[in-house]
Amino acid sequence: MAASLAIGTALSSASGALKSIPKEVYIIGGGIIATILIAKTVRSAVDKAKYNSAIKAINTQSKTGIATMLATNLSSAFYQAGIRNNWIPDGTNDVLVFQVAKTMFNKQISFIQVSDQYKGLYQRNLLEDLQSELDSNELRTFWELVKTGAPPKPLVNHRVSLNGHEINIKLA
Repeated sequence: MAASLAIGTALSSASGALKSIPKEVYIIGGGIIATILIAKTVRSAVDKAKYNSAIKAINTQSKTGIATMLATNLSSAFYQAGIRNNWIPDGTNDVLVFQVAKTMFNKQISFIQVSDQYKGLYQRNLLEDLQSELDSNELRTFWELVKTGAPPKPLVNHRVSLNGHEINIKLA
């Protein structure tokens, strides 16, 4: 009985402490959060407008222009919501990433050309972004598309007997 009375008293005093926080603190906290979210949205809109105007000025017939378009497409694939470092992950558009890789092969645009444009537009390392956005199988597919224009052959298990021991080997 005494224990339940002590617990009840502790809970009562804890809820009283929350009630003692002035409403102004909640209002100020909400205002700060709203300001941060609005600033992020405005910054994102300004960045998007800047990149859209840059894209319109690109000569899509030159290799540099194509590399810039591909860099922009990769950024769009990584950050579909248009906000970098957002708190809610929005996933990567793998199909768009693979389309970019195939276009790089078809148009003979090197990874270095696309990476340089990506760095110039976004001040980010394309290789690091690819590695953080794609898993190992997706990276393998990306590089194979860049190199050959075709997806990689599936890995096949082969059982090999070596000195009486069975070994599984995955071959392409």
